[in-house]
Amino acid sequence: MIEMVIAAHGGFGKELLNSVSLVVGPVDKCVAWSLNPGDNIERTGLQLKKLLDEMDDEEGGIVFTDIWGGTPANLSLKYSRNKNIKVISGASLPMILEFINVREELGLSETAERCVEAARKGSVIISDLFNERRKENG
Repeated sequence: MIEMVIAAHGGFGKELLNSVSLVVGPVDKCVAWSLNPGDNIERTGLQLKKLLDEMDDEEGGIVFTDIWGGTPANLSLKYSRNKNIKVISGASLPMILEFINVREELGLSETAERCVEAARKGSVIISDLFNERRKENG
């Protein structure tokens, strides 16, 4: 089973994982790592490194980060180098739900691609869609 770490600023990762659990119930092999104000980046980063070392196996893992270029993403890239791990930025609920749904069926690369596609499809201006459909239906 492909494993997951959500690496993010503040409580975002933990709360995203809590939201996932509300929708699908408890999930295995999924953890959150946080970078908080005042954290010693080197010491906190080593905690992330340990998580990534533990998930570097045959099936691999995905690290979902909040923003590209942020410290959680940069540390994830640094500590996943030469490992069977993909790092994806822009973590969202649709992305993580897709991960949970496909991680046992697909390989690492295809799972990562499906997660990014789910995030794209999950980002829509729903008020505009609703208004268009109302106009179409009279």
